[in-house]
Amino acid sequence: MIRIKPIDQMPNFPFKTLSGVPWPNADTPNKRFSMLVFYRGIQCSYCEKYIKTLQQWLPEFQQRNVEVIAISADSLDRAEQSQREWQVKDLELGYELDIESARLLGLYVSTAIREAEMEYFCEPGIFLISPDNTLFTAWIQAYPHARPHFEEIIGCIDFIEQYKRPARGNA
Repeated sequence: MIRIKPIDQMPNFPFKTLSGVPWPNADTPNKRFSMLVFYRGIQCSYCEKYIKTLQQWLPEFQQRNVEVIAISADSLDRAEQSQREWQVKDLELGYELDIESARLLGLYVSTAIREAEMEYFCEPGIFLISPDNTLFTAWIQAYPHARPHFEEIIGCIDFIEQYKRPARGNA
């Protein structure tokens, strides 16, 4: 599997958002980063907990001018159900990420083992993207457990800014 690496231009990959806002969103003023949080879908109780936690940390990201979108391969109905049942009304949810795009991004893809799951869905990942639409850093997983803590990601963003650190991992 070939993955994009830091400082590579992000590929164009289609998904929709519940608010209808496109990504990348050139209208986000003074955006420091975009953070795309990929999750498995409404069927995942670990994702529910993680996305609810992201909702709680959202003001910290907004204070740092970080645009945040949580994305899954779920359908519109499933994404709306997630937003409603998980009570994440302030968090932008993306949906209908196609599986080939997930693979292009280097996300792991799983097949359904339970009736509640979509036939194919992506495993978790977080991409921190610079304003010029290049990848700055990523956290990619093959299983829903042991995800990065948002407090640590905020600390990473603050460190990058304070010490003017470049993207790493691109050699």
